[in-house]
Amino acid sequence: MKYKDGVVFWGKVSYNGTFHLVELKEEMQYAAREMDQISREETNNEIIIVSAIEGKHSPTSKHPEGLAIDVRSWIYRDAEKQVLLRRWNMKLNPDWDYDTRKGKKNYDIILENPGEKNEHFHIEYDPR
Repeated sequence: MKYKDGVVFWGKVSYNGTFHLVELKEEMQYAAREMDQISREETNNEIIIVSAIEGKHSPTSKHPEGLAIDVRSWIYRDAEKQVLLRRWNMKLNPDWDYDTRKGKKNYDIILENPGEKNEHFHIEYDPR
């Protein structure tokens, strides 16, 4: 597993108008480890985390809480991206059916901004 320069996993983060001490939660550390293993199996590439708790995100973002990461996607071919989305979802959401989109889901795993310069995988822990 690799990290883009500047990625922060622990520190002071400003959200909701105040500063909070935040660290990347265990649920996300677990997800990153599992995703990295699957990426290596499928593509021989390590995942590259490009954002954790730092940066500017939407008001509803889980990043400032340590419950989301972004992973570089341009290192994968289009077909590999689809395989990874399926495998990551199957591993991290075992009670959710990827094809029917039904069942209990713990992680949101999506490809944001496909085909654009800022395309990336967004992964957040949000059980429901």
